[in-house]
Amino acid sequence: MKKTVKWIRGILLVSLWVGCWGGYSLGTAPAVHAATVVVQDNFESESNLWDRSGDARRTDGVIELTQAQNNKLGYMWLNQSLSPPYTVSFKFRISDSSSSPADGLVFMFNKEKNSNGQGGGSLGFVEGNGYGVEFDTWPNEWDPGAKHITLFKNSPRHSPENLLAQADALNNPLLPNFANSAWHDVRIDVRTNSIKVSLDGVDQLTWIGTVDNSYNRLGFAASTGGSHSRHLIDNVTITTPDSNDATLSSLSMEGQTIQFQPATTSYQLSVPFEVDTARLHFTPDNAQASVQSVESTVSGAVYGVTPNSANVQLSIGPNPITITVKAEDSSTKTYTLNITRHGSNNAYLTELNALGNAILSPSFQSNQFIYEVYVPATEPIATVLFRLSDQNATYSVSGSVYGSGMASSLAAPIPGAPIFYPLNTEVNYYDLKVIAPDHITTLTYRLMIQRVPATQPNQIGYARMTEPNTLELAFPTKVVLPSPWNPSTVRLTGTDAKVTQMLSLDSRTDGTRIKLQLDHPLSPGENVQLSLLQGAVQLPDGEPVLQFFAPVLTLEQQRSLSAQLDAQQDGVHIDDVVRYMQGRPLSEKDFNRDGQFDRNDVLVLLQLILQQQNN
Repeated sequence: MKKTVKWIRGILLVSLWVGCWGGYSLGTAPAVHAATVVVQDNFESESNLWDRSGDARRTDGVIELTQAQNNKLGYMWLNQSLSPPYTVSFKFRISDSSSSPADGLVFMFNKEKNSNGQGGGSLGFVEGNGYGVEFDTWPNEWDPGAKHITLFKNSPRHSPENLLAQADALNNPLLPNFANSAWHDVRIDVRTNSIKVSLDGVDQLTWIGTVDNSYNRLGFAASTGGSHSRHLIDNVTITTPDSNDATLSSLSMEGQTIQFQPATTSYQLSVPFEVDTARLHFTPDNAQASVQSVESTVSGAVYGVTPNSANVQLSIGPNPITITVKAEDSSTKTYTLNITRHGSNNAYLTELNALGNAILSPSFQSNQFIYEVYVPATEPIATVLFRLSDQNATYSVSGSVYGSGMASSLAAPIPGAPIFYPLNTEVNYYDLKVIAPDHITTLTYRLMIQRVPATQPNQIGYARMTEPNTLELAFPTKVVLPSPWNPSTVRLTGTDAKVTQMLSLDSRTDGTRIKLQLDHPLSPGENVQLSLLQGAVQLPDGEPVLQFFAPVLTLEQQRSLSAQLDAQQDGVHIDDVVRYMQGRPLSEKDFNRDGQFDRNDVLVLLQLILQQQNN
């Protein structure tokens, strides 16, 4: 008993998404692909797949198209429509023939369904459209003089216009005798651009050309005339080949434009620094195809993969990403996205400081681009420290470019180390140009470096500490503080202490005293200097009072001076001052340490006496 397998549709896809180096891919086991079975019928039972007419009937588990009688005609049409590509395989038997077998059978395809054709030599094929493969046993006037297999179009009456390919026993001695009452196996491959016929495993006919798809029905027919044979069909199987379509119908990246064409497999994209992830979406053109892998040259960059999407982390610079599509027949196609991620447009500094005895004004802010640097005239260089906000940026100093690993006598090899600026004139200009990693964005910080002469107008009478963290400034004239007042305009060098606020201001017509709060006490032994920058103090008419590197008398220094004055060790009095002043060189009378002896030095002495009395 033959096993009946009737109508089968579908295909089994098993998708295993697993991680691989630099990406994700399907399982590594090779897929075993077979053609998709559309129809399979061995006629052991009625399948309802076919429409029979004429003399065709199912009997004894086969289809009998004609009995072994004269003038018979039978049809069997598949109930469903079918267009290429597909493969039809079946068995046929021509037996119980008269003295000359007649007439043969024909497989019809890409044809309009009709069952009113002529018998005899036409084999039931209705002329006008469609294709036929005939297994002809009777030599009509349009046939060769022997059994033959013919592929024709539109008409079984062969002419140069409709005969596509033919094999006959006279010209092909290897052609089997297919009217010998034996079962013979036929395979017919119908593709969109070719037709191939094999008999008993041997290729007999091949035609190359565009197949006309105007009609899409297929079936069998057989006929007899003045002679006869019995024509049987069995084991019809129709399959569609697994598709080799490994193209994508869509490929996109969120936030970016890809001019996608399915036939184009390579694309170039540029994205800004802010885009650190490529969020890709893709759809195979064929429903039975799948994306086999998404890979990047960066290990671990691919994540969040689904059958239709993937995320890929982007490094700065080129990021080749491959998407490999696997077709139903296991053939593959690879699409490549070459995504270039630009570097950051960050050309800012995150730090800029003057080191040593130099003073930077104003205080650094990343979006402030013009600064003054004050340096004592005795200094041959100004030392400036800076740090790049983005360590992938490069920089140049006065036109010379310095990047990582490049040393210069003018600049340090890497950001974050000091730059030593040679000072040639009283005012020196230097441009620190920062080039962002995108090689497009630049910002320039200009430094105007001024050498402060050793002798300056005496703007401050004295600067001294009155408490461990309290600073007193005495001015010989009336001064005021601008509003609002910024403590950072008063700078101390030689210490890391900073002015935080004003405690008091005593302004008179003959002078002004200002007390300022420090963030912490000065340390013993520190040699502290004070500078008043633009905006620290001004005259009543608004003119700024500038002072650079004025010495600050620490508590330790004041105690030492008091000890020198108090020769009698009974406290400092006027007589001690007179005694000390007599016969001393001027250098020993410079109590405020501004390089000269004047009334301000006397004021310092008086303050020492007053301070002693208050204590």
